[in-house]
Amino acid sequence: MAIKIENISKKYSDFYALKNVSITLEYGKIYCLIGDSGSGKSTFLKIVSGLLLPSDGTVTYDNKNIYQLSNNELSIHRNENVGFVFQDYFLEENLSVYENTMVPLLIRGNIKHDVLKETVINALTAVGMAHKMDQIVNTLSGGEKQRVSIARAIVGNPKIIFADEPTGNLDSTNGNRIMEVFLGLNLKGTTIMIVTHNENIANLIDNKIYIKDGSIIESNHD
Repeated sequence: MAIKIENISKKYSDFYALKNVSITLEYGKIYCLIGDSGSGKSTFLKIVSGLLLPSDGTVTYDNKNIYQLSNNELSIHRNENVGFVFQDYFLEENLSVYENTMVPLLIRGNIKHDVLKETVINALTAVGMAHKMDQIVNTLSGGEKQRVSIARAIVGNPKIIFADEPTGNLDSTNGNRIMEVFLGLNLKGTTIMIVTHNENIANLIDNKIYIKDGSIIESNHD
């Protein structure tokens, strides 16, 4: 099964952020989307993940066109199938690590307290943050916040994780730690797409997709 992106474009007034992009992403692989600032990387990621309606084209998960779903169905799809890691974390600064991580499970509802707690702790353990689960987020370092945002992305066991410049605000040590987390998740079967302009990060990933001026100019994934 796969995610098929067919002829997607995104137009703002007279400007095309994406132009007629088509590519297939296979489950179980890790991909790197590479391009300069303004090349269309973030727009591509938001459209494929279900966060931004394209002007044209289709995005299908297992032969299901996600932009033909109702708003409620699309929200359910995102919550159950997709994890998103933002460059700027988007955490609730005055809540604890535990509270931030459990948000996707609360949205799903109907989860027993003991199951919810175990699931959150497992996600935090995977990123090395279980020992700080009671700490308030605004006391964390940048690298720790990014690991919490990854825990929040994986807590619902999504099929695919989209990460938009996840190491962009981090020093090389913390950036490498974050990449170790992603590579470890991929080894366990999670499909991952990472956006970066950092060639050192890109070199850790075999499946590379290059984008420029809203178009894919090269793809060397198998």
